[in-house]
Amino acid sequence: APLAGAPLTIVSAMRLNSKKRPLPLLKAFASAIAGVPSARLVIAGEGPERPKLEAAIARLGLSDRVELTGVVSREQLAALYARSDIFAMPSVHESFGLAAIEARFAGLPVVAMRAGGSGDFLIDGQTALLADDDGMLAAHLRRLIEDAALRARLGPPDQGLAKFRWAKVVGAHLDCYADARALIGTPQAVGT
Repeated sequence: APLAGAPLTIVSAMRLNSKKRPLPLLKAFASAIAGVPSARLVIAGEGPERPKLEAAIARLGLSDRVELTGVVSREQLAALYARSDIFAMPSVHESFGLAAIEARFAGLPVVAMRAGGSGDFLIDGQTALLADDDGMLAAHLRRLIEDAALRARLGPPDQGLAKFRWAKVVGAHLDCYADARALIGTPQAVGT
C-alpha cells in the first residue's frame, strides 16, 4: 500500500519507444496535475525515447514530479506497484497488455487506451478507465487522482483475471501443444 502522507503516485512500465507512447503519457500527466499539489509519475523502463522524454520533463517543469527509473527487476517492479496508487498504459498498438495485467494483480486501478490490447480484459468503469484519446487519458488520470473512492473500487483484482495466472496460461499452452501433436500424429517425446 502507498505510504501515508506520500504524494499520490501514478506508475507505468514500458519500453521507452514511440510505439508505447511515453511522451503522450507525460503530456496527459502534466494536464491531469494542473493545480494538484502532490502527485507524481514514475515510469519504469528504458529505450530510445528517453532523451526526448527527459527534455520534455525539463521543458514542462516536471523534474520534481516525474521519475524515470530505467530498467527494474521483477521484484523492484512489484515493490513499485505496491507503493503506487494508479497504473497508466498509454499505448494504442499493444497486442495484449501484460503490464496492465500485472498492475491489476497488484491491486492498482488502471487507466488505459481503449484501442490497446488491454481493452480485451479491462472493463471500462468496472476494472479500469479506458480512454478514446489523449485528452480523455488526462481526464481519467485527473478523475482518479481526485477520487479516492473510485481508486478503491477499481483497484482490487477481479475474478476475470484468474485465467491470466501463469499456471493457468502455461497449462493452456501445454494443452494446445498436445492437441497439435495429436492432430499431426507426432509421437510424444520421451519424458513428457
